[in-house]
Amino acid sequence: MRSNKILLPVAVLILSLSCAFAWIHDPGDQIAALLTRYATRYPQEKVHLHLDRNYYAAGDTLNFKAYVVTAANNELSDTSKILYVDLADANQGYFTTLSYRLDAGTASGTIEIPDTLKAGNYTISAYTNWMKNFGQEYFYHAGLKIGRTGDSGTTAPKGIAAREDQIYFFPEGGNLVDQLVSVIGFKAVDNQGKGTGVSGTVVDESGKNIVSFRPAYAGMGRFNLKPESGHHYTAVVKFSDGTTQNVPLPQIAGSGYVLTVDNQDRNEIRVTASYRGKTAGHSALLIAQANHQVINITNVSFVNNTASIALKRRDFPTGITQLTLFDAAGEPTAERLIFVNRQDQLRLQLTGLKAATAGTSQKVTLRVTDALANPVNGEFSVAVLDQSVVGDSLKIPSIMADLLLTSDLKGTVENPDDYFNNKAPEMAMMLDNLMITQGWRRFKWKDLLTGKDPLLLYPAEKEQSLRGTLRSKKNQPIPNGKILLVSKAASAFTLTSFTDSQGRFIFNLPGEFEQQQFNLIASDASGNSDVKITIDSQGPVLPQATAGPAFLPANAENHLKSYLKVKDEFFNAGSPQPRQLKEVLIKSKQVTLTEKALAASANLNGAGNADQVLTYKDLNNCSDLEMCLQGKLTGVYFKTVKDPNSNAYKKVPYSAGGMDKPMLVVLDGVPVPAGMSTLNNIPAVNVQSIEVLRTGSKLVVYGMEASGGALIITTKKGGIDYNAINEPRTNSKEPVSGFMTLSYNGYHKSREFYNPPASAQGGRNSRSPETVFWKAHLRSNDDGQATFEFVGGSNLKKAVIIIEGLSADGKIGYLYQQQTF
Repeated sequence: MRSNKILLPVAVLILSLSCAFAWIHDPGDQIAALLTRYATRYPQEKVHLHLDRNYYAAGDTLNFKAYVVTAANNELSDTSKILYVDLADANQGYFTTLSYRLDAGTASGTIEIPDTLKAGNYTISAYTNWMKNFGQEYFYHAGLKIGRTGDSGTTAPKGIAAREDQIYFFPEGGNLVDQLVSVIGFKAVDNQGKGTGVSGTVVDESGKNIVSFRPAYAGMGRFNLKPESGHHYTAVVKFSDGTTQNVPLPQIAGSGYVLTVDNQDRNEIRVTASYRGKTAGHSALLIAQANHQVINITNVSFVNNTASIALKRRDFPTGITQLTLFDAAGEPTAERLIFVNRQDQLRLQLTGLKAATAGTSQKVTLRVTDALANPVNGEFSVAVLDQSVVGDSLKIPSIMADLLLTSDLKGTVENPDDYFNNKAPEMAMMLDNLMITQGWRRFKWKDLLTGKDPLLLYPAEKEQSLRGTLRSKKNQPIPNGKILLVSKAASAFTLTSFTDSQGRFIFNLPGEFEQQQFNLIASDASGNSDVKITIDSQGPVLPQATAGPAFLPANAENHLKSYLKVKDEFFNAGSPQPRQLKEVLIKSKQVTLTEKALAASANLNGAGNADQVLTYKDLNNCSDLEMCLQGKLTGVYFKTVKDPNSNAYKKVPYSAGGMDKPMLVVLDGVPVPAGMSTLNNIPAVNVQSIEVLRTGSKLVVYGMEASGGALIITTKKGGIDYNAINEPRTNSKEPVSGFMTLSYNGYHKSREFYNPPASAQGGRNSRSPETVFWKAHLRSNDDGQATFEFVGGSNLKKAVIIIEGLSADGKIGYLYQQQTF
């Protein structure tokens, strides 16, 4: 056995590989180096959300703390600076994406659930832009139940066709091979995708019973089978609803490898590799890796076509490890996931809680230590819930189960925390069944070994940005196109971008915005503005949702009904009665085309209050704005000057009485810096109005920058029939070519959770079903201690306290504690 091997230089190793993947150097070194290269170039991120609870009523506020970590070691990641959170119902009739700023791998925020939201099952997802490159299997997903006060709490999704109960079979290692005993894992699921009870028998083509099976936990189980070529095996399965199915087992290969793992010993992980084929006495290679980090490389020598390998458990980190067997030709032939729990995570302990009079202050000390009882400095979040509302078995996916287990498995894992909290001896085997039935790979070995890199479409975001594509009317991408971005808010600015060969553009936005209004003005390389602008969606396109969101506990329905009843009583008490308002009749006069053209003006003197006004009607057949305006503007002349940035010549407007200073150009309310004031940057076809300010009374509001005069230019906003000669009867809703007005959502403005001060008289005088206490940021000091204080409501008798967090070296801390007062 060899472990902790020194890696050869990556460049040499890559050159040594061909598409046929012939071993030239030591194969173990090559694979280790390629894994290291992949991990360095494509660092994986994971996200966990600590939710204050997992069921809500419409109108509630969801509180969360996000932890974004590197997959290799669970340390807080600094790769991405923006987190996206989606909330969608099971039918996708409702979908929203919010973004939050990440600071050193953490973010805290709220999601305000609309009070008009329909009751149902919802899924909350969280991810970074970088994670979108590798598929949604990387995203955080959790299920929520949302109800409406006054209803029955029934939240079954509608419009989704019910599926039949199904069962799936998974040969350990990947294949059934003739004459080689294999472990076959299976998982039975009901029409909601949850594990269900079954009973079954494997029979051959003659109907002979070979082996019987039943699931051990969550519809999962295993049985042994020694297949023989020439036979066909079928599982006769009876489901809990009484229906039966005949399911063929996977086909039998005439030759190949079988990989079997015994992961139950406290000190060793025992691996058995079996082979059937022509080659005898040959060697193979067993590689153990977790998140692209090589843990162990073992040369495997077969004796009588069987090899046994003992791996030291102490060499493995806590979490999922992938075991892959390579044959002599360097082809991956069998694979298996295992879970190792070193019991090396953080220990959290609370002191200071006391059985006092309800409603009094509780000053609590959190003590954090590592597995060796050393104090630990870490980042945590705390939720205190009223147990009478949430029930005895509230199950929110913990940071422990999320980062160590579910984030590396395909599909939904039911009750993942049971694998950590349930100390029964049989749970270790149940966890191993999960590894067999839901194991998967984050990459393809063939791509890795041939140096084929994943296609990166989404960069790791360090700042807020706006991305999109410029296309022609025939929907072809426009390379070398020009886009001008004009900010509409108080933090006014303009930016210019050019499209790449695929017509894509990007604006890296200065500052941090919660919401911002932008105008985009675009043209192709020749200045033609007959183009279309499309903006990338912040969120991904989700696949068809399933009927049952992940992680919903079986009893969430009953807890939700109780919660809705309490909430309904709370808000109905003393609520004001509605009253009818008197009818108000609003009259308006007919608006002229010129008034409509000036309606969007940001002129600080007032729309149209200028020395001269031009509208789009005055610019018909005008392609060059500099040439077009010469002779049209009263009291304005143009000088030809050399642009110091591009060395090109441009015409700059001057007012006749402007003390030989160039006129200030204000575009959609934003003063354009002098170095960017080339009028031809603005396509004439996009101009809706131009207001000329020359006299002192009109210029004083703009200060010294406008001492030479000013041109107030407003671009087209739509809503006007720009081809009409006379007054139109209705407004045209046709989009304007080369122009877009958009609202950039930016960072979501979260509400701050109200924690009553300890001095509050009597605490909460009436019980609210809301979370009693929430603190998103709680840091333990060098002594491993942190304190927090909460005031329970007058009716708070029992509470559930949930604390989650991480140390600087990626060790996970989790505490679920029930407390009686």
